[in-house]
Amino acid sequence: MVNAKTALEISTNAQSEELHQLQLAYLSALELSQFKAGFLSRTSHELRSPLNGLISSLQLILSDLCDDPEEERDYVKIAHDSALKLVEILDQVITVSKVVHGSYPLKLEAVDLDLVLQEVAMQVRMQAENRNLKLNIPLLDQEIEVWADMACLRQVFVMLVDGAIALMQEGVIAVAALVVDGVAKVTIVDDRPVEAWREISPQVQLPPLTDKVEKTVEGLTQLPTLSTNFRLVLAKDLLLSMGGDLELIEQDGKTHLQCVLPLASA
Repeated sequence: MVNAKTALEISTNAQSEELHQLQLAYLSALELSQFKAGFLSRTSHELRSPLNGLISSLQLILSDLCDDPEEERDYVKIAHDSALKLVEILDQVITVSKVVHGSYPLKLEAVDLDLVLQEVAMQVRMQAENRNLKLNIPLLDQEIEVWADMACLRQVFVMLVDGAIALMQEGVIAVAALVVDGVAKVTIVDDRPVEAWREISPQVQLPPLTDKVEKTVEGLTQLPTLSTNFRLVLAKDLLLSMGGDLELIEQDGKTHLQCVLPLASA
């Protein structure tokens, strides 16, 4: 039979455990709220650039500032391409948001790292060639299987390599992978100087919705891309969700991106 002292201890322990669970729930809700606020702020900034190209092009057409139908068609194409870019950015942001919030269940499994890297090479090689960049993603010397979601891992590598391609005018982008201290490390090295990583992208403002629009193509013909900082945020969030991480390493006057992934055999 349980005496009064034992019953009191049981009740106290139950209340203590309940209080602990409430504290954990509060901290989790607070962390989620902070993530949402920061994520929405960063996302809204990134969406301004393609919206700028879309609205500016349409304003030029609506204001009858085009010299002929051919020029008008050029601006329609710019608006169309900007809209597609906007959809692409939204797809990336929504995927990461769902993964972080847990509404997109990750399919964690043993993934052949070499297979993923070669798929990435095929997907981005044309972009690199169009910019006269040398892309070096060789076959791995050893078989490396990582514990990850294949689709999300592919998205991480494409996002990071494509980001380097978009910001470089010349040089080499090299990807290498090896096993160190029980984890897989995938390093992405390119010829951008260290200073390029420290630059903060200027705030892109939407054009004013007025009847008068200055006729200029400056800034419209170049399709916008995700900023370096935002790409790193999205990639890091995906890697953290898979038990990995993203690190920036400065070496020999260059900044290396290093993706850390758990091994499938660990």
